[in-house]
Order: sequence, then structure tokens, then C-alpha cells
Amino acid sequence: MSLTDPVSERPHAPGYEVPESADGLLPFAWARQRLADATTWWVASVRPDNRPHVMPIWGAWVDDRAYLLGQLSARWARNLAQNPACVIHVQQGDDVVIVEGDARLLTEPSAEVLERCRVGFAKYQASHGNTVAPEAWVGKGFWEVTPRVIFGFSDYVTDATRWRFPVPDEAAEPGA
Repeated sequence: MSLTDPVSERPHAPGYEVPESADGLLPFAWARQRLADATTWWVASVRPDNRPHVMPIWGAWVDDRAYLLGQLSARWARNLAQNPACVIHVQQGDDVVIVEGDARLLTEPSAEVLERCRVGFAKYQASHGNTVAPEAWVGKGFWEVTPRVIFGFSDYVTDATRWRFPVPDEAAEPGA
């Protein structure tokens, strides 16, 4: 089940002359489609010594969450195990989508989640001839990222958009 539709607004970007009006904001469906279609996802995590780490991996956007598969021994997975904060970046031509969220290792995903992820990862059959079986990654590295905020644009600054998601039991983050 997808999250509640996020609040659309302009990002805070001092000095970049981002319009103040809501005219030109991108619909969230625009970001959903680009996340669903992208075959290379750049995932940023934080090393134990607080240095950043970025790695291109495969991902699926399903029900307004990101799903990542990879060995638990991978640097990015070990980072997420210690600090769930992460950023996912996809770019297709001039279209950019950046997801900030929190990851959690799924150890017992429902059959429904697995099936929806199988559909989300099907794009790799067409692009790389690889059938991705999410169920094979349970217990080996199957991650779900819940977004807090997503940024997107195709014509920066005119359509720069920020989508904020409700965060249960937390006050909204200022700025960013």
C-alpha cells in the first residue's frame, strides 16, 4: 500500500532564484514514474567513521517505497545496518529525482510485498536480460527505504519541487 501523497512545495535553495509560487511544481506522479523506470540508482550511505559512501545498485520503486537488494557484506548494506539514513539519486537525461529516507532490512516480507517487488524489478529483464527474484534476497540483503522527502526537477530552477512525507511521531524537519 502506498504512502499518503506527499505535500508538494518549493525546495529551500538560497541564491538559486527558485520561484516562490506553486506554479510549475511537478506532480508526484512524475517522480514516481522516473523512480520506477530508472535502472541505475545511486545509493548514498554513511560509513561508521561518518564519511559518505555512494554506490550504484539496482532498485525498485513500489508503493512509494524503495527496495534494494544486495549482499549484507556490501559496504552500503553494512552502513545501513548501523545507520539507516540514506539518499537515493536517479537521473534520466535532465530529469533528476533524489530520495532522502530511512532503510530497514526486511527479514519477513509479506507475499504481497514480494510479488509487487518482483513486478518492480522486472525492468531489469528488459534492460539487462536479468530476472530478479526478490524472495531469493530475504535473509541475504532485502532492504526497504521509506522516504522522508523527495526532490525533483527537469528544468532547474523553474520546476524544482520538494515532496514531504508525513513522519509519524516526529516534528517536520526545518529547512532542506
